[in-house]
Amino acid sequence: MNKKLIGSIFFFIGLLIGAVPLTKNITGYSILSSSSFLASPFYIISLAFIAMSLIILTSRTYLDAIIIPTEPSTSRIRNKARVGADAYHNSGAKVIVASGGKMPYMKPEYRHEAHIVYEELRRAGIRPAEIRVDGTSRDTLENIVHSIRMLDGAGAKDIGVVSYPAHLDRFEKIFKKAQEDGVVPKDLRIHRIETDQTLQETLWEIPARLMTKYQLRRKVNEAKTTVGFVKRAMYLMVRKFFD
Repeated sequence: MNKKLIGSIFFFIGLLIGAVPLTKNITGYSILSSSSFLASPFYIISLAFIAMSLIILTSRTYLDAIIIPTEPSTSRIRNKARVGADAYHNSGAKVIVASGGKMPYMKPEYRHEAHIVYEELRRAGIRPAEIRVDGTSRDTLENIVHSIRMLDGAGAKDIGVVSYPAHLDRFEKIFKKAQEDGVVPKDLRIHRIETDQTLQETLWEIPARLMTKYQLRRKVNEAKTTVGFVKRAMYLMVRKFFD
């Protein structure tokens, strides 16, 4: 579960518990004195929950590895890589995976989309030995399966994933299905590292969600990835008009 959500839940519970004495029926015109309220168990428990929420919300997340799945826009890939590099330096991670294959209408100087991520990571001072490059993945499902395979032997259990919120929602859905199908180990945990989300990415997610839903009708290891006419047209539109 997202630590922001957990922290928010604890904070809300603390407020509710603290409000109990204030809403309690009091006979006549008597009021609850500040001293009796401060000494009440409700106040102490309320403070404990609020304190725990602040600790959770402000605590540093330690990760074993980070995955950066790519997307059609070169500029947005570079943005993801910069966010991922910052997270890598601050999270204690030991390995970072750039995941994205050779897709339609790419600039010829790039072997695959992961190549763009690799360039930015090197600019950020991350050593080649710490970077693993998956240049074969053609969609989010393959980003997950191929990246996890590349982390074999790294001892990675807590893995950060860098992308915009709607893509991370889809990533988590596929990841959960991959665990259910036995494709991904059940003891792995993924943590969201969110970038901002552009209008272009919001629009991209409309057909992407439909394609993912279609893929997940089968088991993950039986799902098919194709780059047909529709996907090629989508890539052309993004790279021509938005990049």
